[in-house]
This record gives sequence, C-alpha cells and structure tokens, in this order.
Amino acid sequence: MTKKEAVKAAERAAKKTKTVYIGPTITGVAARNTVYDDLPEELNKVVKALPYMAGLCIPFSGLGKAMTQIQQQAGHSYTLFCKAQEDSAKIQEIVQKEVI
Repeated sequence: MTKKEAVKAAERAAKKTKTVYIGPTITGVAARNTVYDDLPEELNKVVKALPYMAGLCIPFSGLGKAMTQIQQQAGHSYTLFCKAQEDSAKIQEIVQKEVI
C-alpha cells in the first residue's frame, strides 16, 4: 500500500468512527449510551444551541473513560452530564421550537 492509499484508508476509517451520546436520556433528542454513525437531527440542533452538549457526543474509543467519570461522579464528562440534566427543560424547548 502506498502512502497515498494509506492516507485515504485512514480518512475513510475516521469518517466511520462511531459516536456515543453519554448524556442523560432526553425524550425526542437522544437516549443515554446510544451509538451513532451520524448524530440525529434533533441532537445536532441541541448541540448548535448549547455547544457544551458536543462534549457528551464522544468517540466510541473514549467511552470507558467517560463512563468511569460519570460513575465516580467526577471529571469533565460528569460535569457535562449534570449540566445536561439541569438543562433538560431548556433542551426540550429547543427541540419543540424547531418542530413548530
């Protein structure tokens, strides 16, 4: 395999990286620990409105570390998880505004 072919193969693999939503389940948006090839439209809308939510959409390879933080109630992932729980009503409003 040439260097150019290797680069193209790596780019294809990167595009196929699975993303896991590790935030709390938010009805109509995303369920906790759901694996996505592409984020659903509702979750993308929420991420655009509340950029911190992108921190709850992690590569599959980071799932172990993030779950440990949430279980131990410490760390960046846990902080974002709690923020999303606090903002769940606001998140629902964002999704409903887009539907109307």
